[in-house]
Amino acid sequence: MGGFCLSLASKLEAQLTVYLRADTAIQTMPDGRQVLMWGYAKDSSFGAHDGTVSVPGPLITVPHTFTKLTIVLENNLAEATSIVIPNQHTASVLDNGTPVPPTTHTRFTDSQNRSRATSFTFDTPPGNTTPVTYVWDNLTPGTYLYHSGSHAALQTQMGLYGAMIKRLPSGTTGNGVYPGLVVKAGNQVPLVFSEIDAEVHDAVQAGQYGPGGTITSMQHSTPDYFLINGQCYTGAQPAIQAGALGDTILLRMINASANQHVPVLGQQSMTVIAEDGRPYADRRTGQYSVFLPAMKTCDALFVPLLGGAYPIYDRATGFTSHGTTGPVGGMLAYLAIGQNFTATAPANIPESGQASRYGYNITVPATFDWKVAKVRVILYKLSHPRPADLDILLVSPDGTAVMLMSDAGGTAQPANLVSLTFDDSVSVSVPTPLGTGAWKPTDINTGPDTFPAPAPAGPYAATLSAFNGSPAAGTWSLYIVDDDPTGGGTGRLNAGWQLFLTPAP
Repeated sequence: MGGFCLSLASKLEAQLTVYLRADTAIQTMPDGRQVLMWGYAKDSSFGAHDGTVSVPGPLITVPHTFTKLTIVLENNLAEATSIVIPNQHTASVLDNGTPVPPTTHTRFTDSQNRSRATSFTFDTPPGNTTPVTYVWDNLTPGTYLYHSGSHAALQTQMGLYGAMIKRLPSGTTGNGVYPGLVVKAGNQVPLVFSEIDAEVHDAVQAGQYGPGGTITSMQHSTPDYFLINGQCYTGAQPAIQAGALGDTILLRMINASANQHVPVLGQQSMTVIAEDGRPYADRRTGQYSVFLPAMKTCDALFVPLLGGAYPIYDRATGFTSHGTTGPVGGMLAYLAIGQNFTATAPANIPESGQASRYGYNITVPATFDWKVAKVRVILYKLSHPRPADLDILLVSPDGTAVMLMSDAGGTAQPANLVSLTFDDSVSVSVPTPLGTGAWKPTDINTGPDTFPAPAPAGPYAATLSAFNGSPAAGTWSLYIVDDDPTGGGTGRLNAGWQLFLTPAP
């Protein structure tokens, strides 16, 4: 009986529930124009209003262990809306917990006395105080577009769209993409292509959209702005982190606009593997561009041969923004492909003082003539009886210095050799007792730390983002000091260290 209850509970829990709120926001375009947008916010519960409206809407990733997606929709707009996911099974709908027939659509009679539908599914009324729930069972793995199913041409143009990813059940990794294909989660890159017709948005804001208004329909809509992941290119955006040299990178391309686009990957070809979540029987290799029709998705793989910033742009629209051409605007983004640099020699750490390799250097060749956008550091197989005695400093070729670890990790020797990854994207400090894992740079003691020359004098930065904009090429130096003058035992960095750099565009 207990096993049956556990099995039943597992089935009941095998779903992801997302609370979305359709609401308004103002987006400032590169030319300074203010545009009214409709978008989705992800809240913690119905009515919580603790999420931020974004366009595209929040990325919805359904884990490999889940088979069902439930979206609870709140509508803060002035007109009815809904939500659909093309190429998934039709969603069942509950209005405040009561099932709604799947054929329930909002309809109207046109001027020729024809009955016309204005929604693909049940409408969530404006200002609903009780939840309307959309449920998709037996989800198919792949890349999908979710968007409003009500007045879809207008509401998708206004910003009611986003990407949904369903991971493939693949044991415990959760990184399955399609049968026989596993890609690390950090190497899966969603790219949402969209457009803004500012005149339509202005008409909606002024109450002048629809019959009798200044704009009566979307039939002759002409886009002014072209976006990737909600942004026109301005030259100021950071590159999209995609992975490292030699990784398999998955580009999940989603077209949320009413026009076709042709994404092009600069510098390297792709292998196109799927469309609308359906893998091709024969993969299309050697493709430098992808034909992406309106409201469709396409998946492609590439393995970068060089570290650097790879441009991805739309060949169909070029670099335009509100009728202008030039170095900014249009569907252009850069994929940051990082490079690992490794030194493997051990470094002995005395009871007190500097390590045997002091100024333990990694030299990045001059061919990597780009500025840094992200730095990650790994120390391999560290041993020390009192980790808190260690001060560890990283210095870039231009002299920027960041304290990776000082007075952290406690005073007990770890049971095993530990490998420490330092990464700004991690929110957890170096733990006590010290253990293998990824941590943010951690300096526990608020007092000054000093390093003998040739290390630079302090003060030292506390985050790796201090290196952003520094040149990649040149000598990066690691300085390790045991700052306890009373001794306490020797240590060793047994297998060297690794420097991971990703480029700015």
